[in-house]
Amino acid sequence: MISALGWTACLFLQLPWVPSAPLWFAGYLFVYNLDRLYLDPADRLNTPLRVRWANKLRLWRLILILSSGCALVLFPLATHRPWLPIALGCLVVLCFFYSRPIPWLGFRLKDLSSFKSVFLPFFVACILVIWPCWESGRSLGPLEWMVFCWCFCALTINSLVFDYRDIGGDRRYGIRTIATQLGRARTLWLLVGLAAMLIALSALMPLRRFAVAIALGAVSMALLSFVKWRPHPLGISLLADALLLVPALVELVR
Repeated sequence: MISALGWTACLFLQLPWVPSAPLWFAGYLFVYNLDRLYLDPADRLNTPLRVRWANKLRLWRLILILSSGCALVLFPLATHRPWLPIALGCLVVLCFFYSRPIPWLGFRLKDLSSFKSVFLPFFVACILVIWPCWESGRSLGPLEWMVFCWCFCALTINSLVFDYRDIGGDRRYGIRTIATQLGRARTLWLLVGLAAMLIALSALMPLRRFAVAIALGAVSMALLSFVKWRPHPLGISLLADALLLVPALVELVR
């Protein structure tokens, strides 16, 4: 999903995506599966299905971590960017302590209320937009910042939806997220505002991106309706991830 969003951003900016896409894909696989190896106490309430499958999938997660880790080292070396594995290694260390307590400090990055919902989407948007611009030697103008904000909105909606879904378990175990602090009603209104901004930015993109705006509007309405009236964890997960995938699908069939 992250790779699809990054591909769409590069398409909007007419930037080469091949140097970055394998790293987006491998990085997501690595970080996601590394985080899933650690069982968060709130997961038993928030995502019971994932907890039931945790031990069965552990070997496959280790295989994915090993293979994606090799890709994160070998691909930069093959494309003559030897500094990248060092930078990525530093990022991996930070990601390791997302759900795990930092030694001697006793808190997790996840415990920072705005880290998951704001900082992570901002950081990923930088990787999807700012990094390809920097590697291509392209300065940041109005279009680049508009695409950055577009990615940031989509990623923030994705993150906030999961925080909304997990309010019950997070409150019980004292995990502070934006959703637990705002409550369900205000978080839902925040999601509506972000969805409206995402659709507006899509319509403002050059080369007639109205199809993307319409598709995102349809998925956003379905997602927000599902969050409000049918808060099933699996359905919310599928629609939240579809929000990141739909723009790429629309661009492929245009």
